[in-house]
Amino acid sequence: RGRHRIDGGGHERAHLGGRVLRVGGISRLLNARSAWFHEAHVPSLSFTGGEAGDRFGSALSLAGDPVWTRLAPTGTAPDARGSHSAIYDPGRDRMIVFGGLDGRRFLGDLWVLSLGTAPTWTGVTPTGTPPQVREGHSAIYDPIRDRMVVFGGSGLSSVNDAWSLSLAGGLAWTLLSPAGTTPTARCLHAAVYDPARDRMVVFGGYPDSNDGWELSWSPGTALDVPRSDGGAALSPLFAFPNPSRGDITISFRLAQRSETSLRIYDVAGRVVRTLASGALSAGSQSVRWDRRMETGALVQPGLYFCELRASDYRSVRRIVLVR
Repeated sequence: RGRHRIDGGGHERAHLGGRVLRVGGISRLLNARSAWFHEAHVPSLSFTGGEAGDRFGSALSLAGDPVWTRLAPTGTAPDARGSHSAIYDPGRDRMIVFGGLDGRRFLGDLWVLSLGTAPTWTGVTPTGTPPQVREGHSAIYDPIRDRMVVFGGSGLSSVNDAWSLSLAGGLAWTLLSPAGTTPTARCLHAAVYDPARDRMVVFGGYPDSNDGWELSWSPGTALDVPRSDGGAALSPLFAFPNPSRGDITISFRLAQRSETSLRIYDVAGRVVRTLASGALSAGSQSVRWDRRMETGALVQPGLYFCELRASDYRSVRRIVLVR
């Protein structure tokens, strides 16, 4: 099976929280470029097209009657393309586009569209040995390790390799070497990140693939280390929604009454907020973080860590706040 299409062939969509990102596509407007974005209930961004050198875009507001308004990303726009991949990087409020097919050649370039008040296209060259040129591959955002993971595709040949693009600091490519049986080479498949089980799930593809595969990582950044005697905690620490533009609900379950602390840290290891400190009863617990520091000021968008301690149980969960 090939990738599910919506309007025009070979565009790509990246889903994250309440946002839907759509990018590119091959159609009769192959030599066209555009960016589409809306900030209401289900924001959307699309990269498709105009003539060479033309850049335009529109924002769709879903409050009341839907209305498109025009955007104008600055910078040099990517060449028009289809069958590429795109993810949304929530920690830096940007879209990352990789590879594709421009109708004449396979592509292996990487582009960043920064969002916010002044969307801007930038072509980037990560460090490390890059993947071969390809189209019809898949890509997911791995929020635990703050990276993009690319699988499969077709270019000089069909491939079944997996690559990591680190997003923190300078962008860097790394070829992954998973254990276990490798899926057959394929393109035009579907892939998602499963946050509950920390894995990439792949389904279908060309030619004639109707199977499902998982690529899992263990251990992750969420380190759940319960006591062997039953311990204070029964369940891992969860944060929802994550990534988020608003308040976050943090939940866990205690097996017994325990001295418990629940704290938010920034990437420098500084305590941002203590959400709980003291004895908590056994059972399910839920705490809301309003994205504020101890001073009452709102924190900046970015990466944070939530740490739960209950007796000798410790769990850490990564939280991403977006603009």
